[in-house]
Amino acid sequence: MLGGSQRHMMEVGGSRSGKTFGLVKATCTRAISAPESRHAIFRLRFNAVKQSIGMDTLPKVMRLRYPHIKYGYNKSDQFFRFYNKTRPKADASELWLAGLDDKERVERVLGKEYCLSPDARVLTADLRWVRAIDLGVGDEIVGFPEDLDGHMRLVRAAVTSAHTIQAHRYRIVTSRGETVVSAGHRFVGYRDDRRTQNFRSLSWVKAECLEVGDKIRFACSP
Repeated sequence: MLGGSQRHMMEVGGSRSGKTFGLVKATCTRAISAPESRHAIFRLRFNAVKQSIGMDTLPKVMRLRYPHIKYGYNKSDQFFRFYNKTRPKADASELWLAGLDDKERVERVLGKEYCLSPDARVLTADLRWVRAIDLGVGDEIVGFPEDLDGHMRLVRAAVTSAHTIQAHRYRIVTSRGETVVSAGHRFVGYRDDRRTQNFRSLSWVKAECLEVGDKIRFACSP
């Protein structure tokens, strides 16, 4: 039924009729079957998708339908990673959970292609400059904290996905150098508008939204 030509489908049935189980099973099947693929399940409320899918239905689907498949659950970022015995962990697929009531999280899930040019140099946690294409899942790098909190500090970060994609690219030229990134790649930008609610001096800005004259945070030179 899910494999038809239709673009949208609505399942009808009462509570405990198996609607969620069937859809989650189909999503897991796609994720397991396609290496390096990324999937998402959304509900209106984030707490609802976390509790009903992340803590109940999805583990049940894996236990009953795919007991031989290894998978991990990242509770802090709310995503599952599926492994297959025949391929390395670098090819693992992901399934993200999000609620439509959390705009920032939805933007983070839908805009996951924060990519650098394969030859761009990235600072590792042990202070080596390594080409982006040479990094693998689990490698630790130096980066800006995701929440920023208005501070200009650097933190350790782990690579959770490493693969090559085709995407629209931007060459960002600054007074401190230049780099090539995907359109959705984000930079830490300065913002000075204290009339904004919950004002923060720093915020994430997509490469495609940068304009001449914008100021972005510079960490250090390779």
